[in-house]
Amino acid sequence: MKKYTCICGFLFICTQLLTGCTDFSKTVVSPNGTHTLRIDYDFASCPTVYEEKNGSDVLLWSYQGVGFAETTFVFVEWTGEDTVDLTFAGKTVSLYLAEGV
Repeated sequence: MKKYTCICGFLFICTQLLTGCTDFSKTVVSPNGTHTLRIDYDFASCPTVYEEKNGSDVLLWSYQGVGFAETTFVFVEWTGEDTVDLTFAGKTVSLYLAEGV
C-alpha cells in the first residue's frame, strides 16, 4: 500500500510541475478603449499579438526568433490611439492599428 501511495504522490507532483509549462496570454486596451490587443505567449515565451476586432482576432505581429529559457514579456506603450510600440527582448516594434476591417 505504501508503494502505491508513493507512486501516486510522484505522479501528482509530476503533473503539477508540467501544468506550469503552458501557454498564457495578456489583454491590453487602448487609452480610449477603441482597440483591444491580446498578446499570446507560447511555452518558450515567444509572443504573438492579435487585435480583437468584430468578434475575431487579426494577427498583427509574431516573434520569429528562437524561444527563451526565462519568462519574457512584451511591454506595451500606446503612442496614440491607433499606434502602439511593443518592446520585447531589447527591440521595439511600432504598429499602426487601422480602423474598420
